[in-house]
Amino acid sequence: MGTYGPGYGLTDQYFQYLSMKHALMTGGINHIDTAAHFRDQSAERIVGQVLQTLHHKYEIDRENFFISSK
Repeated sequence: MGTYGPGYGLTDQYFQYLSMKHALMTGGINHIDTAAHFRDQSAERIVGQVLQTLHHKYEIDRENFFISSK
């Protein structure tokens, strides 16, 4: 799953969070490609929030995913 995009404020961040969480929970995606400058510098924070939610609410460990950051 790629996180690149221009970013459009809080609405974009919210939908990016929801779509990533759903994609990772379904098991169809296990690779996240991100960078500090993606989505107006919010992409990596969103990835971290999703991983934290998956761990605390659903007991899905970070080790299940491969994350590449540039």
